Amino acid sequence: MGRPRPRFRRPFLLPAREGSAIVEFAMVATTLIYLVAGVIDLVAMSGINREIERASTQLAAAIASCPTGGSTSCVTDTMDLYRTRKANVLMRYPAATLSMAQINEVSGAIKVCAGNLTYLDADVQTSALSLLYDRDVGIVVMIQMDYQTIFPSVTRLFTGASLPHLRGWSVAVQMSDKQIC
Repeated sequence: MGRPRPRFRRPFLLPAREGSAIVEFAMVATTLIYLVAGVIDLVAMSGINREIERASTQLAAAIASCPTGGSTSCVTDTMDLYRTRKANVLMRYPAATLSMAQINEVSGAIKVCAGNLTYLDADVQTSALSLLYDRDVGIVVMIQMDYQTIFPSVTRLFTGASLPHLRGWSVAVQMSDKQIC
């Protein structure tokens, strides 16, 4: 038998190739995982925001369907019922805040008549003014919640906030040409 073949020795200045694929995969996989987590968060936030807007529209329509006999007891009773129970509107999101108001548009200004909203944000007020005419009565429903992200640092890159605040509102006309407050 002959003597064993000598092993090939790598010259000192050439880089090692063993394990380079594993290191490259680890770097690429980490980046891909963060991107996928960010996309999942964005899709989830978009879906929840759509549900919040849908729920506020349905609730505003339900409250606006109260009889228009001049009394606000049906409106306030319905608002209290939904606010305390969150009946079927926000069952999936118990941490959401539900705010409602009956409003009256008088001479280009919005007055809050009943409900737990004491003032309207500028964008909600602009929306209400564009929908209501002088002496119209409307219902405003606003739903707000903070979305818990999978990776807050990734969500901060996409949205600018690590804990995005989701908010949806709806304005519905209840009665026309009536001043109640």
